[in-house]
Amino acid sequence: MLKQKTRKQNTIEPCWASLYYAVDLGPVHGAAIYLYANDYPLVSRWSKHLKVDCMQELDRLEEEADESHFDGRHHRLTFGPEAVRKVQLYRSLAHEVGHLVHYQREVDIPAKMDSEDLELWERLHDAFFCRAQREREDFAHRYSVTWRRRLVEQGIIPFDRQADAEAMRAEGLDPSDFGSS
Repeated sequence: MLKQKTRKQNTIEPCWASLYYAVDLGPVHGAAIYLYANDYPLVSRWSKHLKVDCMQELDRLEEEADESHFDGRHHRLTFGPEAVRKVQLYRSLAHEVGHLVHYQREVDIPAKMDSEDLELWERLHDAFFCRAQREREDFAHRYSVTWRRRLVEQGIIPFDRQADAEAMRAEGLDPSDFGSS
């Protein structure tokens, strides 16, 4: 799913993607990963006072950023369209899939073994979200790194943009809004 955050939402909680474990989209019910639209250039500001996990994320993002600057108080990363694409498709999407895989392994699959027991699913679900967020983030990150490494080795990623300007125009869209002509 693609989603446009408001400026206020982006200020309060900037993010590249997020997983919703249960959504209803018309007749379809299930998990959904939202990739958020961004303005270009995307400038991300990070305080110099970071916890270890945030510093690790900053280091990962610096690998993809077009520019990285530290002014003594803040780290400022600048991302153009291709850098945003790389972060969203090859890092964030895989990370969110990692969260879903973790949830399915720990909750959905064991609960389906005994599909009559709703209380079992509730206990597993509650236990999953009682775990330390760091544990869930570490799993998703390991999954993302493994997934990305395998796809690079197989030559599947990175792949070229697949912009179809004619189809966009037929849908009433302006291809320049998507970096196409």
